[in-house]
Amino acid sequence: MQRDGTSDVAVTGLVGEETGAKRPLCVDLDGTLIRTDLLHEAVIHYLKSSPLAIFHLLLWLWYGRAYLKERLAEAIPIRCDLLPYREDLVDYLRDERDAGREIHLVTASPQAWADKVATHLGLFDEVIGSNRMNYKGVRKAELLVERHGKGSYDYVGDLAADLPAWRAARMAHFAGRRARVLVNRLPGHVSGRIFDKDEASPFSGLIRAARPHQWLKNLLLFVSIAAAHQLLDFGALGKVVLAFVSFSLMASATYMINDLLDLDADRAHPRKNQRPFASGAVSIAVGVAAVALLSAVAVGVAWVLGPAFMVALATYVVVTLAYSFRLKRAALADVITLSGLYTLRIVAGTIAAGIPISSWLLAFSMFCFITLAVAKRCAELTGTRIEVDGKIAGRGYYAVDIEVLGGMASASSFCASLVLCIYTTQSYVRDRYESPEILWLLCPILLYLLNRVLFMARRGHMDDDPIVFCMKDRVTLALLIISALVLLAAALIDIPIHLFTDV
Repeated sequence: MQRDGTSDVAVTGLVGEETGAKRPLCVDLDGTLIRTDLLHEAVIHYLKSSPLAIFHLLLWLWYGRAYLKERLAEAIPIRCDLLPYREDLVDYLRDERDAGREIHLVTASPQAWADKVATHLGLFDEVIGSNRMNYKGVRKAELLVERHGKGSYDYVGDLAADLPAWRAARMAHFAGRRARVLVNRLPGHVSGRIFDKDEASPFSGLIRAARPHQWLKNLLLFVSIAAAHQLLDFGALGKVVLAFVSFSLMASATYMINDLLDLDADRAHPRKNQRPFASGAVSIAVGVAAVALLSAVAVGVAWVLGPAFMVALATYVVVTLAYSFRLKRAALADVITLSGLYTLRIVAGTIAAGIPISSWLLAFSMFCFITLAVAKRCAELTGTRIEVDGKIAGRGYYAVDIEVLGGMASASSFCASLVLCIYTTQSYVRDRYESPEILWLLCPILLYLLNRVLFMARRGHMDDDPIVFCMKDRVTLALLIISALVLLAAALIDIPIHLFTDV
């Protein structure tokens, strides 16, 4: 094991008189120097630009992979400062360059992108990228042999497609989690280093990308059946459980889509830059496959619950994608959309259970969730890198807008409390509770809970979704227990009505 975190591969190599310092070191870019693929990232970025982008991509691909890359290079700039570089490899290249060795960047990515990466790092003596020719696999090996001669260069790669370049090299270096497998495909041929520092299993990365802890938000599907006092109706409860599974799987798929669409903004964020796709822990190709699988299972479960629930799930997907593509960068529209998505979960649970939708519950939910949506945005904006013009990266807000958002959230919390107050005075509420007047105790609890969440977000103490934060926060859980006791008291304790008056 080397001091820089790499490891040696003890394999017999070719014998020659050249020293390693005299041989040029040729390095691949995608998946090797960086933990991502620029072509895949460019496709994602281009899909965000227009609803018709998919047709452009298919047309360009018709003319060949090299043509597709060329057109994408013209359309999509890359943020070299935000790319997830393989730091152990970069350190090794810097040491080799300081020792007088020539370092060459040779990649199948377009020349324009390769030049930008090279300029940013300042490590390379020569940069060769694809133009009309896609330098990958055998073509790359032929290019390297033509320029340096067989056995007269060292090469660093990460995929099976690099095998021809390794076989023609004097020494092979390997990068990435598959490196140790690829070493075994070159027995007795070369020796080199493995750059796999901080590599993790893509499965564990996918679990993190799916964010199962966020499934707590889908407990909102049970709100309607609980508010209607029908939790003991096991037929309806079973349907809501299926709805929970469907929404949770689809939510994971949409979280992955959101992360794929938001790579640069996540990389600019002090916490989100370690998300699996932003950090390169999980490849974009694997992420797309996971999205397809999760979506298919979610739709299959929704099919069992009937067409009305399918419409609710489809609405959730459409609104979520609209949020990911556009609305998350539109000031105010983003928080209203988020609150609508929270409320939609309650509506979907109502549909699955087959019970009437309460207008009081919808009004109460809307104001509560606007408060929580603003808290989520404040949590994201607090500590986020601010661009030169003062605008928050990837959002529609400026730094000064956070105070306005705080006022909006606080006002919405008071509106939610007011709706709850008025609800307790309705005549049909007395049919469900012995003493609905006790429900008034919920109002100060609600005000404290919502505004405390806002305080935590504004102070930078919340790095997660506010509903998930509430489910983990001890104070919030204690308040929820107290609220449950208040509801139980209102249902069981009969306070003489003459103690209260409407005058």
